[in-house]
Amino acid sequence: MTDTDTFGNWDFGLTTEQETRAARLHRESIIIDTLYQGPCGYRSFTPEMQAQLETEYERHRNVAKGRWTAIRMPTRLAVQGEFPDFEACWKASGITAGNRQTGGANLDEAFDS
Repeated sequence: MTDTDTFGNWDFGLTTEQETRAARLHRESIIIDTLYQGPCGYRSFTPEMQAQLETEYERHRNVAKGRWTAIRMPTRLAVQGEFPDFEACWKASGITAGNRQTGGANLDEAFDS
């Protein structure tokens, strides 16, 4: 994993003083991500989660359903207490709230199979 793969570790060319101020402002602010896709992307998936997605896809061979399962899986597992890294990732992101897009797909068609 490279430094840019580590969540929130980007070089903006700031001085140490500027980095410290930026980190403080970020911690103290309400962060609302209106293009929210979740702070925990595919890199946070465990090998077991990846295997579960692959098994599910092989069962129904429906790309839309597989994608929807992948989007919902981290939250579902976290709520069930089966993905503690999700909470750590969320807290590390600094996101206070997000807006999940729900349009653009006919979910009835996506799940027919």
